[in-house]
Amino acid sequence: AKWNTADGALVAESAQALVPTSPTYTAFTVKNPAGWPPGKYQVAIAVNGHVLQTRTFDIAADAVK
Repeated sequence: AKWNTADGALVAESAQALVPTSPTYTAFTVKNPAGWPPGKYQVAIAVNGHVLQTRTFDIAADAVK
C-alpha cells in the first residue's frame, strides 16, 4: 500500500506478505500522531508490484483536532 497526498508526495508505504490458500483479506492502516492536514489523499494497493486498486479520500478541516 502506498499512501500519497493529492500532489503525489509519499505519506507512507507498507507491505504484507500473503500466501492465501483460500479467499482472504488484509487491512492496511496509516497513522500520524500529529494529525493529518486537511486535503485530498490517495491509497494504491498493489500485488507483486502491479496496482490493483486506487482510492481517493478527503480529510475534512473539521475532522482535524
